[in-house]
Amino acid sequence: MPARQESCCFTGHRPAKLPWGYNESDPRCVKLKERIADAVLLAYQEGYRHFLCGMAQGCDLYFCEAVLALREPCVVELYSDSKYVIDALEKGWAWGWKRRGWVKADKKPALNPDLWDTLLGLTRQHEMHYHWVKGHEANEKNNRCDEQAVLESRKFKR
Repeated sequence: MPARQESCCFTGHRPAKLPWGYNESDPRCVKLKERIADAVLLAYQEGYRHFLCGMAQGCDLYFCEAVLALREPCVVELYSDSKYVIDALEKGWAWGWKRRGWVKADKKPALNPDLWDTLLGLTRQHEMHYHWVKGHEANEKNNRCDEQAVLESRKFKR
């Protein structure tokens, strides 16, 4: 099936806004991750090849993990409104943190090493291209991601 030009966008809440917080073993979190993975796989099977994600801790990273877990190696155009995330991946900072036992150059611990480690492992099988976009500005797809996140988050209110 030829690749579509349409994009699949996703963004979501940080753990503090979710009923289970940072507990990824909570059954509700596990179920959400499964639903996200199923949605990503279905979109991929339908021909979508452009996936956009906010890359914040929590739901955004769950989505990113699901995209990168696609078994078929592909070119991934990763857009994020987080300069920190883009720089950490594109400039190799996250690989340095991992080599130093999840310690940053400033000698402070890297936050969320489990998420970074998963993300780094998944990036190995794909050709990665990173793009930073300014959040809440004139980027139509980023703004659409935010709108969808608000709608979806209402399903998981405490």
